[in-house]
Amino acid sequence: MKNLIFKFMLSMPVLGFIFLQSGCFPSQKTSGGGKFWETYYQNQIEPGSKIVDAGPTFTVEQNAAGQFLWREYFYDTRQKINESVVDNPENLRKIGKHKSWTDGGALTTEGQFRNGKHEGVWKFYSSETGKPSRMGVYKNGDATGEWTEYHPEGGKKYVCNYVLGKKEGKEIEYDISGKVVGEKIWKDGKLESPTKSENPQENGIYDYTEVPPSFPGGEAALMKFISSNIKYPNMAKEYNLQGRVIVSFVVGKDGAVQDLKIIRGVCFAMQNEVIRIMKLMPNWQPGTQNGNPVKVRYTLPVMFRLE
Repeated sequence: MKNLIFKFMLSMPVLGFIFLQSGCFPSQKTSGGGKFWETYYQNQIEPGSKIVDAGPTFTVEQNAAGQFLWREYFYDTRQKINESVVDNPENLRKIGKHKSWTDGGALTTEGQFRNGKHEGVWKFYSSETGKPSRMGVYKNGDATGEWTEYHPEGGKKYVCNYVLGKKEGKEIEYDISGKVVGEKIWKDGKLESPTKSENPQENGIYDYTEVPPSFPGGEAALMKFISSNIKYPNMAKEYNLQGRVIVSFVVGKDGAVQDLKIIRGVCFAMQNEVIRIMKLMPNWQPGTQNGNPVKVRYTLPVMFRLE
């Protein structure tokens, strides 16, 4: 039997893995690499490079300098969405520069890896405006030192220090004019002493709140709801399409799930399935800030995998 694996991770709580069973097997069209996929993506590679492996949504090429480049594509349009320098075609361990794009081609991430871990300066960009959204430094895979989050229009929004990947010390909040409007104290990644913020968030939507929204019954109930309702699209199984669909949504003051947006996805069929399941969700328990219910933005990656 083929396992259909769906991985869920919220931007605030971190959820685990769900394993589903399917009696459906990929057809012969789906077998990993081969000349078909090399031809399909041939016009995407750099001049002087050669493809050494390819599949429904990826290529591995060797450039003129001898480096191996792994690229991932949005299947329906062949738009490049990930690119990394890797050590070899078998391990695919990331060892150099990395970039990510939306399905529409907007740059969202750039940085580098060392021995498979984030290293050095990483920059993240808004998929809507193209402006920087977050920037900081990784050391041996952990966020370290000062990290800055930016308003969509530009200018600092939050500045906080990280130690071994966890927030530590004072987090300062700024409004769009650069005025300090709030502070929080973090210890070992946990909110120690929040202070009331004077700053209404963009469009009244918060990225973080003192009390986060929650699905009825909690994390386990959310995972069960998704695993019980989601279906692996037939077209995706037929062509052995696997990967992650990232959906952004807002939990409203009344707990309703709204403002659904696909940030990135393997193909339209998988994206549509994630949107369908999100629309079936019951109302959540809304998040609160300063004791009042507020709108909160979430990001949910859903990993489709055939094993």
